[in-house]
Amino acid sequence: MATGTFEGSNVVLLWTNPSPASSFAGQTIPLDLLNYDAVIVLTAMDTSASGQLVVDSLITPVGYGSRSVIQWNVRYIRQYEVSTSGVSFNDGAKGNVGANASTDNTVGIPYQIYGIRKL
Repeated sequence: MATGTFEGSNVVLLWTNPSPASSFAGQTIPLDLLNYDAVIVLTAMDTSASGQLVVDSLITPVGYGSRSVIQWNVRYIRQYEVSTSGVSFNDGAKGNVGANASTDNTVGIPYQIYGIRKL
């Protein structure tokens, strides 16, 4: 497990997607986040990136939700919620946020999740 410090925080690699070149349907990644203040979710643009092109990273406090929106030729969207028991990802979507987006689990692929603890 990779660890480091950043601006008074301890940052720990908690999860790496074992198949970043594969479709990623909505699911929960079970993690014990009880002792973490927030997570960083790194997201790859799509399955063709194979985790090599991480184009989005968000810091989300435990107990909150977030949305990864990657603007390319079209918007790639993936929403998720962070709880003390893990990170729950919705299906990916392509298009505009809202009614015009269509489900596409080959976009917005979660690549890595880091936990952040204040020191």
